Amino acid sequence: MTITDFIHGASDFTTFLTYMFISYWTFRFSAKRPRYKKMLSLYTAFIFFCGITHLAHVLCSEVLLDSPDFVALSTLVTAIVSVWAVFAIIPFFPIIMDSSTQEEIEDLITIRTQELNQEIKAHKKTEFHLTKVSNYRRALSSINKLIVRSTDIKQLLLDVGHTLETFGEANDVYIGKLVDGKYASVYRSSIDEQRLKLSDLNQNLVVDYDVDSNKTSAYFSIKSYKHDYLLCVVFDTLHGQYESDYLDLLVEIASDVEFSIKNIESSEKFVSLESSYFSAADRVRYLESHDTDTGLPNKKYLSELVDSVIRMNNRNQSKFAFLCIRVNSLKKINEVHGHEAGDLILDKLAKNLVNCPVISIGRISNDELLKVIEVSAKKDIENAVEFILGMAENDIEINGNPQKISLNVGVSVYPEDGTTFDLLLDHASAALSMSRELGRNKSAFYDDKESEKAIAQMRIESLLDRDLRLHKIGVVYQPQVNMATGEIVGVEVLARWHSDELGSIAAPVFFQVAEYSGLIVKLGLEVLEMACRQWREWIDNGMPEIRLSVNASALQMHDCLILQPMLDILAKYDIPHRCFNLELTETVLVLDTHNVDGCLDLIRSEGIKVSIDDFGTGYSSLSYLKSLHTDELKIDKSFVSDIMATGNSVIVRSILKLAEDLKLETIAEGVETEQQRQTLLDLGCQFAQGYLFHKPLDAKTLFETVMKNV
Repeated sequence: MTITDFIHGASDFTTFLTYMFISYWTFRFSAKRPRYKKMLSLYTAFIFFCGITHLAHVLCSEVLLDSPDFVALSTLVTAIVSVWAVFAIIPFFPIIMDSSTQEEIEDLITIRTQELNQEIKAHKKTEFHLTKVSNYRRALSSINKLIVRSTDIKQLLLDVGHTLETFGEANDVYIGKLVDGKYASVYRSSIDEQRLKLSDLNQNLVVDYDVDSNKTSAYFSIKSYKHDYLLCVVFDTLHGQYESDYLDLLVEIASDVEFSIKNIESSEKFVSLESSYFSAADRVRYLESHDTDTGLPNKKYLSELVDSVIRMNNRNQSKFAFLCIRVNSLKKINEVHGHEAGDLILDKLAKNLVNCPVISIGRISNDELLKVIEVSAKKDIENAVEFILGMAENDIEINGNPQKISLNVGVSVYPEDGTTFDLLLDHASAALSMSRELGRNKSAFYDDKESEKAIAQMRIESLLDRDLRLHKIGVVYQPQVNMATGEIVGVEVLARWHSDELGSIAAPVFFQVAEYSGLIVKLGLEVLEMACRQWREWIDNGMPEIRLSVNASALQMHDCLILQPMLDILAKYDIPHRCFNLELTETVLVLDTHNVDGCLDLIRSEGIKVSIDDFGTGYSSLSYLKSLHTDELKIDKSFVSDIMATGNSVIVRSILKLAEDLKLETIAEGVETEQQRQTLLDLGCQFAQGYLFHKPLDAKTLFETVMKNV
């Protein structure tokens, strides 16, 4: 076979295949395009006929008529027919392509329609389950509101059962209390108690599925200090995550109910530590969460309770308030009557506070209570605060004796002032500090603008209390001199405080904090002890006796708290009473005239002198001075500093004349110039203190200064 023969054969075969291919596709599309089916069918038949004719022609030409002319003619005819067939099908290409595109679109539409139907079904199913879960959450929210307000266990359980059945879409609800080894029904809808499966209830949650009824029964064990309870909820069986979500909500409900029951039992003192209902573990938990002196919930318990309330409020969107209550005079009561008296006062206050709406109340420090209340408006808080402060108007009886108290209240509100227990408590404490600045029996709401100042004062109070316990308070001594001779005749003891964290704190700043916090009593005794110890050391080292003057606060003078500790310290260091002087401001003397008068008489009867400090700036009068029976007047430095002015000169002369008439000694404060010294001497004032003579000195320098003139 030559190459020419091979090419002719391949050409013939390819032509035949082309006929067959074209006829196949025209036949296929004619079936899918009814509009052109007749035309395409005829064309298919014609092409197929051409193909068969071509095949027959080739076979005949090769086998029967092996003539070159015939072969050439046959090839020409075949080529013409092929070209005609190709050009004849070109008009049908748009139809074929359009048919292909339309087919794909129809297939896509069919598939997408099926997918959408499936999505719609899934969405409806999801919407159905989400509606159920939403109803369950609404039930939980309703139950949480009941828990917050409830004070009766039985009523709480009845309300929980009714809410689960009404709003929680539960088919059946059963709540039972374990009595003598059996569950007694507290709440039951239509459930048959005989069908309840009460085994394995040592677990917190037991789930039972009933395939026949397509129901699920969930059993929850609720344990309190006194009784165990069973909660059984029957609901339509859900699937997958929906059932898990629902069970989680029911577990949360059971946990909240358990917490509430324990809270009610604790608040109403249904049980005691000696009760047989308490296991050893229960006793430990109770002691960890309650104040051992008063039985009130402690800070740990309140923190757990508030965390639970906050979790509820994340769903309920309701508000509650922290009321931080301070009993201002509790430290004094503890010192005078003992700590049992202070605990009794807190317990009585707590009982009265429970009489108004409350989530809980507990003890957070020695002299502070925290009351947590649910509120819907600011008026609710104001009413609660008014009720609390009203309790200070009535005396509290202690061991048969009426005791006056004073209170302060600081308020913070959830969620505006914080969303955690610690933050709300800090802000309520800051508000409490602000209320104490206003005076006793006052209240204040937390305010961002004032909080920095209040928080700073709280920090000062905390650090001062710590440094007092660590004996880190210092003293200096302001010499008092005979202006005629320059001899040091005495010293005024001045407290100084250098904090490791804050540096040196000005005396007026930390004294103010000490006064309203009650630390002034401890501070006063600390200063008195240090001064007396130092005086004894000076004398033992050969220094002549000089007078020691120490300041006393209003709180120390109240009920004469200072007398016995002062006498004990003077005796401890063997200090003659003639060498000791107690300084009081005019303001201290007029706060409680009757009480202070009696205390002054007791102090002076011991041979201790009493001075009125900063005289002329308070409530001076002749009758007032006569009634107090003091020994010395200290002329305030505000008059001394500008003594050459006519007005001040007259005032100083009047004070000196008044003192002379009453046979009182005088001493001028703040003498800084020689002219002031000479004027005072001319007016008849013999003693003074001030920078002209000496600045405040430490113990060593004072000793050396005095010994130089011996």
